[in-house]
This record gives sequence, structure tokens and C-alpha cells, in this order.
Amino acid sequence: MTQSPEKRLLAITLEKFVIVAIVVVALSPLSWAEKPSGQKDNKGGEVTRAKQQQEVAERSHWAFRSPLMAVFPMVKGAWGVNEIDSFVLAELEEKGLQPSPEADRRTLIRRVSLDTTGLLPTLDEVEHFLNDRSEYAYKRMLDRLLNSPRYGEHRARYWLDAARYGDSHGLQRDNYRSIWPYRDWVIQAYNDNMPFDQFTVEQLAGDLLPSPTQAQIVATGFNRCSVSSGEDGSIGEELLNRYGVDRVSTLGSVWLGLTLNCAQCHDHKIDPVSQKEFYQLLAFFNNTTQKGHDANSMRSFPSIRVYRSPAIKKQVEVLSKQILEKKNELKKIEREGRMALIRWVNDPIKVLKTGKSLRLRGALLKQVAATEKKDEALNLGNLGELSRYKPFSFSFRVTLPDKPGKAVIFSCTDSENHQRGYRLLWQEQGLRLELIERWPERILRRSTARRFKEGQVKDVVVTYDGSGSSEGISFYLDGELVPSRNLRNWVGTMKGDFATSADLRIGGRSGKEARMVELGRFQVYDHKLGGEEAEVLTMLNKLKLDRRVKRGRVGSEEFKTLGKLHYLADNEKYRQLFDQITVLETQERQLKSLAPNTLVMEEREEPAFAFVLERGDYEKKLAKVEPDVPSMLQPSLSNSSRNRLGLAQWLVDPENTLTARVTVNRFWSEIFGIGLVGTAGDFGLQGEAPSHPELLDWMALNFIKSGWDVKATYRKMLMSATYRQSSRADFILRKKDPHNRLLARGARFRMDAEVIRDQALASSGLLVNRIGGPGVHPHQPAGLWQTVGYTRSNTQTFSQDYGEAGYRRSLYTFIKRSSPAPNMSVFNAPSREFCVLTRERTNTPLQALALLNDPQYINAARHLALRAINSQQTFNERLHYLSRVLFARSFNGQDLEVMRQSYYSFEKKYRDDHPAAKALIDTLSLPKDDKVGVGEMAAWIVLANKMLNLDETITKY
Repeated sequence: MTQSPEKRLLAITLEKFVIVAIVVVALSPLSWAEKPSGQKDNKGGEVTRAKQQQEVAERSHWAFRSPLMAVFPMVKGAWGVNEIDSFVLAELEEKGLQPSPEADRRTLIRRVSLDTTGLLPTLDEVEHFLNDRSEYAYKRMLDRLLNSPRYGEHRARYWLDAARYGDSHGLQRDNYRSIWPYRDWVIQAYNDNMPFDQFTVEQLAGDLLPSPTQAQIVATGFNRCSVSSGEDGSIGEELLNRYGVDRVSTLGSVWLGLTLNCAQCHDHKIDPVSQKEFYQLLAFFNNTTQKGHDANSMRSFPSIRVYRSPAIKKQVEVLSKQILEKKNELKKIEREGRMALIRWVNDPIKVLKTGKSLRLRGALLKQVAATEKKDEALNLGNLGELSRYKPFSFSFRVTLPDKPGKAVIFSCTDSENHQRGYRLLWQEQGLRLELIERWPERILRRSTARRFKEGQVKDVVVTYDGSGSSEGISFYLDGELVPSRNLRNWVGTMKGDFATSADLRIGGRSGKEARMVELGRFQVYDHKLGGEEAEVLTMLNKLKLDRRVKRGRVGSEEFKTLGKLHYLADNEKYRQLFDQITVLETQERQLKSLAPNTLVMEEREEPAFAFVLERGDYEKKLAKVEPDVPSMLQPSLSNSSRNRLGLAQWLVDPENTLTARVTVNRFWSEIFGIGLVGTAGDFGLQGEAPSHPELLDWMALNFIKSGWDVKATYRKMLMSATYRQSSRADFILRKKDPHNRLLARGARFRMDAEVIRDQALASSGLLVNRIGGPGVHPHQPAGLWQTVGYTRSNTQTFSQDYGEAGYRRSLYTFIKRSSPAPNMSVFNAPSREFCVLTRERTNTPLQALALLNDPQYINAARHLALRAINSQQTFNERLHYLSRVLFARSFNGQDLEVMRQSYYSFEKKYRDDHPAAKALIDTLSLPKDDKVGVGEMAAWIVLANKMLNLDETITKY
């Protein structure tokens, strides 16, 4: 039986009175949060902190009480298809309202497709659903969408907001960090319908599971998503404290719906969480091997390589073992030949003779080349095709220009084939090797991190290991391996190869403003030179210049290098082992280059603990505490579970129903635009009371009973009649329930940034549906990264991706935290610097300007217009086609007339302005079998652009 409106109003009033009373008690000078220890109760007993907290929790708040399985309310109407509808209808009848009729089938498939996959339904999918007249048509359509791989991508986007996932560190240099395998793990977990309890345990403590798999360790990247720093002058202990605070705050928001961070500096002023309990939770995360300073490194410790299969990982281990064994054999030869080496080094004539005659294997030039400082480059002809999959090296002595600028050291590029080939530049006082498949979008590029002053003379070795990765490029200067960086430090964008038959040219001038270099002893090798060979080449270059060698007086470093020269020249076994190691190292690097790094968690062996910090100051330590959970939450934690694994298992213990409430409420907010509890991250005393408390409790308990089945929970919501209602609302309904909290109509709200961009790309036919991989760089205004980037940051310069990479789903857009993509931010996408459970939804003129002017949307409009023209013959058919693609319906008569008049006005404008029309069409190829001219094509593009900007296009209704 449901309560009468009067009784329910009285109950709500009393509940609010109790909540307010507890808040007043909590804030009063004699509250539990501020009573001195040892205070006596009325019976003379000591009032303990835990007892006071438990009393507060039991006294009132709905979120801290264990829910009872609800009795389904009695309703008058016969509306509804599942349990959700019973609770909603009871509330509506109590308020004197009736549910709205079901939305039409075209609206339903558009709505369900957006809510399950984040993409519009295709024309074939719409027609298939409309033609299926069975009573199970809706269920079949829903099941198909839930089983789509696009489902996991869409669900992952919400979770990554909560996980504060980003592709950069977030502070100081804001360098790239390699953690995208964690993002791909989340996608796969949703597509596999991983139970939410397992989903929780693996992310918080996958590394602590018995014999954890690679995937379970990758999952712990959740803990590493927080902003980190390697700033000079910052204190490691302070940084670790910040990371711990962030992890506790995120855990509180995501699983408990509590603002735990409020207790960082003092006892929580509202909710029954003490400062001590905050640091007990922090202790769970205070035992990692992670360093405070991460050096803004791409793979800051701890991290792992993610291999595609155990077999590949085993192959790498075998190669590593073989390399070590052969290096030990080299050391044995060096030990046994030490006396002969000493005699040889002390004979300058033999040393110089060996140096003059020694020729390292694999040299492609018959003799070394040299240049002088003159405008014309020295042409060495076609050396054969150096390629992406073949190792090679260059060695030379270079005299740098005496003035700042840019110089081409060598170049082998085909100007008639998009500069395909390779070249080495001296630019910005550093060396840069570029391997070019297609300029400028497909290129591997790496440069020295060290800068060199003008006029210096350097012995240089540049190597490439054939791995197909920018990381396979190395630089040796004066025999020493020097730090280098990728201008695209995550991965090169090459898809094919850079092999070319163009001539190799060294030195010379390229352009009036270019500088010239002088080269000596230039040689090319057909393999990757090792560090020992680089040292030998440097020594060869210095032999004639070094008086100490001529006098037989060498230091320890020269002796070591001359030893390698001696063994390579006179010991065949040494040379064979040396060559074998080079081959094995190349194979090892090639396999490793296919295995990306990702940040993970790793536990220290010592027991975890933390200190309560006075006002949160890491320098002011108070009492030492061990890991534990807040006492007002059930169940308590066993002594054997006081690590991250125990914490994760406690969170999803069936008795801890708060986690289930918070989670299903978040699911609800994704589908309906707002949760049953409007404050998704705050279920405490300051949060909203649930609009349908019995429904929330039933869903939470049902979620646990189902085995934490995520898809089943979404299916239950999406199957409900509540969800299927029309979103239209008359004046009375809008007045009585302006925010649809009573659920008397379907949800209607502006879509999120990623969905808006993705549906534009999908409707135009440009969207690339490939799952996973590193973050990509679609268009954004030039120079934005430079305004916030440090000069030495590897994300200081934005390099746009072209081709398929520019049309990936927005989920894969590279997130630089200090400068997120503007066309995402304008639609309220977060910067991912902290946990976000619900995004704001603003409505500003900037959004319209972005949709009308962003090159990505203009390009989508070009291809959408072309699709309409290519697939339809008549004017009206093309207009209806655009409507069906975007709205899953044809235009009605009034809409059709508005669009027709818009087209005519656009067509007149571009008929009179041919240059503007051609500029708008850009590189788009006009249909060959159609009489559509430049002006007409431009008009269709602007019309499509206008439609992408309509409220109906960017709204889920």
C-alpha cells in the first residue's frame, strides 16, 4: 500500500527535520566531532568515538541504513513492463500525474542507440527495426546494441571521467604518459560484461590477486590516473601525500558517494567521518613503490610492458637471456686477452695501423665521404632502399654552423612523392632524424634532448633499429649515447614505409635562410651500430688527433675503447659474438616496440600505515594509523584484509549496500540525465534525498543479487516503460515537474561533447570504428599547447593527425590536461584533472560557433552533403535523406519548406561567389555523374552544416 499524499508529505517533513537536527548537532560545540576524549555519558561511562559515530549513522541518514527489499507498491493503472515502472507509477499517481505515451519507434531506436553505443542508428538499422512487427522487436534491437563493441566504448567514457584518465601528467611540463592500455582494458571489461565487483577489485588491487594476469595488473592503472609531477624543487613526500589524498577522494566519490576529502584537515563537519578515518583509508594507498617525483616520464615506475600474448613475452625473455649469455662470453674473451691488449696499446705504431685498416662490417659506401661548407650538396647517389623494417646507421664528424638557424646534414627525399624518404637536420640547436612516409602527417621523428652551441665539432652516430617506432632511433655523440626525445613521444604516425629510390645528398644549403655544415668521414651501415661500435668510430676519428695515443700514453677510458678496437680487428670470435648480439638486440627491440608501456601499481613488502596530519600538512605528523574503513559503514574490515585487496573486497561486500546504491544511481544518471539522487558524488547529509528511495533500494539490492551484472542493470532500465516514454511535455507537466524528477516523461538533454562529435563523423561516413590504441590528435587551433607548455615538454607542440587517426572516436582523442581539446571543453568535457561523476550541461553561443566553424564539423558537413547527393536523385529526396540520417525520420512539410528556402539562399550566395564556393568545397571531389556544380555543392555543404547545428541534432529526446 502506498501512503496518502498527506502522510508522505509529513514523513518527508519529519525526515528533513531529523537531517537538519543532526547537522546542527554535528556542528555544535558539543558534537561528536569535537567532544574531548574521555568525556563521560549520563551513566558515568566513557563515550567512545566509534559509538558516537554509530549513533549518528543509525539515527537518521538513509544512505547509511541497510535497505530492505521493497514491497512493490499497489497502483491503480495497468501501465508498465517491469519493476521500475511500478515504483514510478506509484509516485506519479500520488502526485496526480499520469505517464506520457510511448515515443514513436523512430525516436526510440535513435534514443536507445545513443544511450547504448553513443552513436546514431544507421539507415539500415532503422528500417530493420521498423519492419520488425513482432512483440520482441524492441528487445531484439536492444540486445543487439548491448552486444555491439561500440557499447564498451560508450560506457568506458563515463567511467574514465570518474577515473580521471588523461594522456599527460597534468603538472609542470605536462609530458605524455603511457597509460592508454588501461583505457583499453576498461573498454574490454564493459564489452565482456565483467561483473562490477570483479571490475572494482581488479582496478583497485589487481596486482595483489594470487598469480595476477597481465590484464589484472594493467587494470590497476586506475590508481595511477591521478595528476603527478616531477617539478624541480618539489618534495617527494609531499607529492606522495597528494597522490594518496586524491586516491581516497576518488574512492569516496566513485564507490561510497561521500566527500571524504572534507576530512583531510579535520573531522568531517557534516558526515560521520573523522580525520583519523580519512588517514586510515589513505594508508591503503600509502604502501606503493611509486616515487613522488615521476620526472614527467612516459613510463614512470612502476610500469609494465603489455604484450599481445604470453608467447611474445616468452620470446622476449629468451632473447634477453641469449644476449646476456653472449655478452658474458665477450667479457671472458676480454679477460683472457688482457695482457696481449696491454702490449698492443703500448705500441703506438700497431694502434695507428689497426685504426687505419679497420673497416666495420656493413658499410655501404666504398669509402667515407666528406664535404666543405658550400651551397651545393654532395650527391652520393642511390644507396639502395633503407626501409622501415631494416636497421641502418649513419656515422660522421660534423662542424656545426657558426650562427643559429637550421641546416640539413643529409637528405634522401622524393619531392614528387610527398617528401618520402629520410633526412637529418640541425634545428633549434639539436639533431633531428625524420623518417617520412608522407609529409607532414605520416612520419617517425626523434631529436636529441641535448642542445649544442654553434661552431662545435662532434663525432655523431645515428642509428635506427628497424622496429617501426620513433623509439628505435638513437643518437651517439663522441661515442656516448645521449638522451633523445620524440617530438611525438607516444608513437610515430607512420602506417607504411619510407623507402625511396631518391639520391642521398649530404651537406649543402636548403633555402636562403638555411645554414651549412661541414662533414667528414661520412659512412652508412646496413645495421644498427651498437654503443661499442659508436665508441670505436669515435676513437678512429680521434686517433690521428690524439697525441697521447701516439706517445703510448692513454687513460683508462681510452684503454677501454682501444680494447674494443683491438678485439674487433684481431679476434674473429669476438667479432662474431659482437655481430650476433647486435642482431639479437634488434629482434628484442622490435618485439618490445610492439608492446606498449602502461603505469600500474606495485605494493611494498612492509605493512601499510600512515600518519594523521595536522591540517593536512605532510610535515606535521600526529598519530600513526593502520589501514581501516569508516566505522559507521558496514561490515567491518577483518585484520587479514588490511591492504588494497581487502579494501576492494570490502567495497563490494553484499553487506556494504552503499556501493550498490551509488553505482546504480550513476548508471541511472547516464540514461536519464540525472540520478535518482541528484548529487551522484554525495550521498551524505548535504546531498539530495532520492526522488524514489524505494526504487533506488530495490535496484541496488537487485544489482547485488544479479551478481553485479552491469548489462542486466542497463537492460532493466532501457526495457522499462519509464524509459520509453515520449519526452514531449505540455505546459501543466512542465509547471508541476520542470526537471522531470517524477519521471512522467522521457529524458531530454543535450548530448555530451564526445557524442556530438562522434555522431557528426558517423553521419558523414568518416568515423573510423577501430577499438583501442594510443591517443590521437584531430584538428584543434594551432599554438594552444605552446601557450601552456614548457619548452622541453614533449607535449609543447601540437602535431595534428591526418587520415584515419583524425576520424577516430572522441574517446581516443589525446587528453593534455593543461590544454584539453577546445571543441570538447566548450561542451563541458572535463580536463580529467580530478574525478568527475556528472558533467555540467551549459548552453552557450560558443557551442553554436564551434559547430558552425570548427574544421572537423565543416569537413563532416562536406561528406554528409556528398553522401546525400551520391545516394539520392531528387532535391526533396536529398533533404529527406539528411533528416533520416540525423533524426531517423523524414522532414515534415513545414521543416521541408524551411530547409528548401535555406538551400536557395545559400545557393544564390555561392553562385555569385565562386572563389568562396571552391574554398568551402576544398579537396572534396564533386560527383562525376551529377550536374551539381560548385555553387550547388557549396550550398548543400552549408545546409548540412546547419543541420549539424540544430538543437534536434545535438539533443537526446
